[in-house]
Formats: sequence, structure tokens, C-alpha cells
Amino acid sequence: MSLTILETAVHREPISQNQYRVFFRVQHGERITTVRAIDVSIPSSQSEPYKLAELLAIKYILLHKTNVGMSRTGKELQLNVSSGAIRKTQKLQTTNTDTYLNGRFLQKRFAEAAIKVARRTE
Repeated sequence: MSLTILETAVHREPISQNQYRVFFRVQHGERITTVRAIDVSIPSSQSEPYKLAELLAIKYILLHKTNVGMSRTGKELQLNVSSGAIRKTQKLQTTNTDTYLNGRFLQKRFAEAAIKVARRTE
């Protein structure tokens, strides 16, 4: 089985009130999909809602989309993300309750997935 890579990046400014756009693409071996986007609505009470938006988009892609493969686990899976909060969630190092609760799938089913955080160029 070859390595599957899911790359995500979130636009840090909302596209509309409490809605964020998360871009993603999937790579299976040599085959790379085109860049796609998911719009995610977040409650306004979040301090950094774009981080939760990226986490929820990853959850949707891994659990509900067929791009990455249905009924899979974290084996042979690498997540390239734009927020270090996602890696902290997997390692149980977060203090944000919403991130912790929505990130349980990373701690259980996808615990073996490698998570790499992209460096910001801003």
C-alpha cells in the first residue's frame, strides 16, 4: 500500500460571517488530485476559528469523502496541515475544548497518521 498524503490550507480571513474556506488536495503515490475547497461554518465564540475550520474540514474529508479512501485508518497516511494546533490535538496537548472534542478522530482512528505542519511565509 502506498502513502496517501492529504494537504490542507485554510484562508485565515472569513469568506462570510463565521465561514472559512479550507483548500485541500490528495496524493496517492504519483497521482495528485486538483485543489478543491470546502466552506466550513464555525461558531463565533472561537478565538482562532480558522484552526477549528481546518480541523473540521480534515474530519469531513477523512470520514465522509471517498478521496482519501473509505474505512481507512492512519496507517500510510500523512497530513500536511497549516496549523500546529491540529498536531497538538492528535498528541493531546491542546487546551481548547472545541478542538479537543472535534479532534478525537485524530487521537483514535487516525492516531498512526503522520502530521506535518507547513511553515508560514507571512
